[in-house]
Amino acid sequence: MPACLSRGTRPWHTFVTSCGPSTDVFLRKKARKVDASRLEAERKQKQTHHDQQLMREKRQKEAVRRAKKAAADAVLASVQPCLDVNSIREGKWTVAELNLQLRWHRQHDPKIKIGGVKRQKLEALLQAVERFNEGQGVDVETKDTDAVMEPVTVTDPYDSDDPDEC
Repeated sequence: MPACLSRGTRPWHTFVTSCGPSTDVFLRKKARKVDASRLEAERKQKQTHHDQQLMREKRQKEAVRRAKKAAADAVLASVQPCLDVNSIREGKWTVAELNLQLRWHRQHDPKIKIGGVKRQKLEALLQAVERFNEGQGVDVETKDTDAVMEPVTVTDPYDSDDPDEC
């Protein structure tokens, strides 16, 4: 193999200018053989099919994820929240019901902890209901706890009704 074909750190234009006419003929013959074999075209086609298959699988998984999320959101939207502390203490609650109630409260107040065992979940629900009844939840739009918007007054010296002031 000619020295100009060995892989090195020389830039492309240096490689081309250093090759003589015999190397040009060799390279052209080699390129024709590679092009005639259509190996690169087949590789590109296989890669394209593979990429398309991956995209189809990804879209299917995303559709399944969206459907599960929509189903969970529908269940959460149908929850009738219990906002009475006494009825929570006196009632018989299953873990699934406690989880639904906690998830409903967690929409409005992400600080609510979802406990590990039933007793912890019940205590977390009681705290969540107390916070909700006291109005200490998070404003869903601003995601800021107890956000209070103060009025802002902007004064502009160039915004005057008097034309002589400018």
